[in-house]
Amino acid sequence: MFSLTEHKSWNGYIGQKRSDTASLAAILGSMHVADAVTKSGRNIAAEIRQGNEAIMNEIAFASSEITAELRNIGGDLRSMGATLEWGFRDLLAEHHQMNQTLKDLLKTAKSPSQTWAFEQFDMARDAYARGLDKEALEFINNAINGYQSQTGNRLDHRFHFLKGNILLGNNKHHDPEVVDVKAAKQSFEDAARYAVGSEKKKVRLFAAEAYCHAAFAAYCLDDTESVLAHCAKALEIDGGLTEALYLQAKASVRRGDEDTTFAATRKALDLDPAYILKFSSDKDFASSKVIDLAEADYVSDRRSKTDTALQFYKELKAHANVEGPEPAELSVKDGEGVVETTMRIRNIGAACDHILSALHDRLSGEHDAESKKANVKQYRAEQAMKKQMSPALFAVIGAALAIFTTSAPSFTGYLFYIFIFTVGGAMLAKFLNKAIIENNQKEINLVAENLNHTDQKLSEQMQKAVALKNKIDEILGVSGRNRADGANSAA
Repeated sequence: MFSLTEHKSWNGYIGQKRSDTASLAAILGSMHVADAVTKSGRNIAAEIRQGNEAIMNEIAFASSEITAELRNIGGDLRSMGATLEWGFRDLLAEHHQMNQTLKDLLKTAKSPSQTWAFEQFDMARDAYARGLDKEALEFINNAINGYQSQTGNRLDHRFHFLKGNILLGNNKHHDPEVVDVKAAKQSFEDAARYAVGSEKKKVRLFAAEAYCHAAFAAYCLDDTESVLAHCAKALEIDGGLTEALYLQAKASVRRGDEDTTFAATRKALDLDPAYILKFSSDKDFASSKVIDLAEADYVSDRRSKTDTALQFYKELKAHANVEGPEPAELSVKDGEGVVETTMRIRNIGAACDHILSALHDRLSGEHDAESKKANVKQYRAEQAMKKQMSPALFAVIGAALAIFTTSAPSFTGYLFYIFIFTVGGAMLAKFLNKAIIENNQKEINLVAENLNHTDQKLSEQMQKAVALKNKIDEILGVSGRNRADGANSAA
């Protein structure tokens, strides 16, 4: 690999970066290669340079484009992570702010001139996608500056961003009559200037990306001071924009500022550990030990955190009483680098997810079993409640008993006994029915109470397991922090 300080040819630079980035992308998309690495992310880049046949077979899988898995991650710089390589990806087609349909764009038009400008913008996108760079530049200039009676729309940040991409060029777009890196830098600066004051957070984040593009254009012009200034603006808006940290480190190391280089590199690894592949294979850092120091510091920090996390993992495993990897299998080993350490952290997360899933399945099974038992008991109680004593039958039985078992000195007294026994029989039936209902209702209530108690017990078991998992995530939780940091800084 080479830097622009050695080769001023822009086309040569981007052509080389395409090949290098395809290799790195293949590695990122290949678990097989990641598992084959034995020491660090630096070993991966070294194996690429040495032409390791096994790895090159993996690289061939994505030699012309990033693996499908990585392609589906997202469009903007924050979600592209380490797969982004300037001059390799056509960022325009992927960007959420740049790929709105013409129909959607026209919904926001407030005048016929804006409608016309959006149509010119759409034609510029189409021409650019077809490799018609001159026509694309003509259309986008019309959209911005207007043409004849049409005034255009100078304030739309998307127009300037597209113009910057056209002028910056890449491996597919390198017409020497079109490519103008200095003008591209100005276009990206204009895009950022028009986007930064927006009330919409997505547009403000877009401004950060535009500043990052301007920083790269400045890097191509060997203007490290401008690179640092634009990176600072980008990070002020979106602290999670890892590519800005990467460019900041590149400019700083070329200026001999190793403290800033280390700080930027270290934060970039925190946000996206996969960036070790870019740092390790970038010749700007070849004569500096900063990458080694940043990698060692990252691994030391993560090893300490994984050791703490594995204590909670051990508790989680015992609490759930579920089979899973032993803590020793998941711990960071001596000599492992960023790639392996990151894989260890992911494996801990996967092991925790496995335990929670197995525990959930077991507790759900216990709940279902208890629910079936409760339903049977409740059904029996309800059926028993329906089988009540008949007051009329008991009255008849009482009357019969009075007739055959009593004697009275007079007929009136005899009738009185019959009346008493009849009423008593009916009242006895009602009393027994009430007792049956109350007893069975108590049984139903007890069944419900026991089921609720069981559910509460099962729920507490699951809640404790989730709390332990959350604690582990909190300890290891650096993955995805770039999203949160970016959102917080932009809010």
